[in-house]
Amino acid sequence: MSDTALHALGKVLAEDRGDGAFTLIVEPGFNNSGNASVSAGATFTSLSAQPCRQVTIVNSTTQDIEVQQDGAGVAIPVLTSTVFTFLGLSNMNQLAVRRADQNSNALTVFARWEG
Repeated sequence: MSDTALHALGKVLAEDRGDGAFTLIVEPGFNNSGNASVSAGATFTSLSAQPCRQVTIVNSTTQDIEVQQDGAGVAIPVLTSTVFTFLGLSNMNQLAVRRADQNSNALTVFARWEG
């Protein structure tokens, strides 16, 4: 990866390990961040509009959920008690969630946006 590409990712640090090799650390260059929640039931519900570059979905519920991007295509499962980070976004509302079992009893799903 070129230096230009690495710097586009954020803050780049290189540490000389003393054996002729370097450890490279990239810290994302986010200017802001926040938390959100959405009610997930039988149908896909979009997250609120919020410009961002990535969203981490936190499934702290007792049920598996599914996340669909851009309103179409295959949904990504996020299993109970796990997290999944979606990269390359421009807005949090590109993601929509629903219960994997498509039960109508709503669950609260949490998200962390960074941009």
